[in-house]
Amino acid sequence: MKKSNWTFCFLTVVLCLGLGACANSDPIGGGGFTLSSSKISITQISPTSISLSWPLAVKEGSSTPLAYALYQTVANPAHNTFNTIDDVETGSLIAIGEDIASFTETSTIISGNAYYFNVVVTDIDGDSLAYTPVGAYFDSSLLLYYGFSGSSNDLSPAANNGVLNGSPTLTTDRFGNANSAYTFVTASNQFIKSTANLNITGADPRTLSFWFQGAGNSYTYSNNDRILSLGTDAAGEVFGAFVSGSTNGHIMLWGNGADVDSGQTFTTNWEHWAITYDGTNVVGYKNGAQVATGAETLNTGGGTATPLYIGSSPTPDTYLTGSVDSVSVYSAALTSAEISALYTVTSP
Repeated sequence: MKKSNWTFCFLTVVLCLGLGACANSDPIGGGGFTLSSSKISITQISPTSISLSWPLAVKEGSSTPLAYALYQTVANPAHNTFNTIDDVETGSLIAIGEDIASFTETSTIISGNAYYFNVVVTDIDGDSLAYTPVGAYFDSSLLLYYGFSGSSNDLSPAANNGVLNGSPTLTTDRFGNANSAYTFVTASNQFIKSTANLNITGADPRTLSFWFQGAGNSYTYSNNDRILSLGTDAAGEVFGAFVSGSTNGHIMLWGNGADVDSGQTFTTNWEHWAITYDGTNVVGYKNGAQVATGAETLNTGGGTATPLYIGSSPTPDTYLTGSVDSVSVYSAALTSAEISALYTVTSP
């Protein structure tokens, strides 16, 4: 805990301005506080807005309110540049209030950019704690976003929630947060299927983005475990990713006969993957860097819109052992710079 740059008088003035007339003049905070969790969750995201929530601090011996200030970085910040109070307070203050635990920002986000967001909580004495920053990439082509923070709900405006089949289980994510990713077991035929079809067909441009953690070096992935799939199982009509048993566990960019080998073997670490298609070339990215490309003729879904499958093929008849998190789908082929920005603010 450190002293904030704010004085009590400054806090009182800002809170009055931010919340309207001050109905009571009680001190803000006091008595000390701790954070039982510093996680900030994304509860909704669109191309130009985001809704965030966070757990309130635990007050020690006081019922008076604390001040919560929400900050935002400049567009496309460097990695891990919004962790300390000093860093956070150099950002743009977008909300402040007494004991607020959520906020929706609609005016400072420009589509095509990535941002960090963080909260600083402060008491009357100027003692402050910062939460753990959360990052997000915003794009006008967003079709779906599964944050997997406690559920398989789609946090995009489409509300195309995922339906669990075979009971995949919530697990710890790449940040160490419990119940914030899904793990799948092949033998249990587990997968998640979007409720509605995604409007990506034929040779339409698209991007799939996800975090993946392999199940362990002892597993052979002999059945070519499917991570994500969109389309049908017919040749050239699927788009996604699988772990190949025939290429020593390489992640394959999947087209069912129009495959591109990433040349990268799965690991037990959380790794970010993105696959783009612009109508001509399939491009694969691992942890923000391009690792593969190939010219392919795709006819995804045979020209018919289909659901997204996570943890299985479209049939489904081939499954996954491993964990998946933060799945997003875009109706555009994101550029290498956009993929890099997305990876930067969503990586631990």
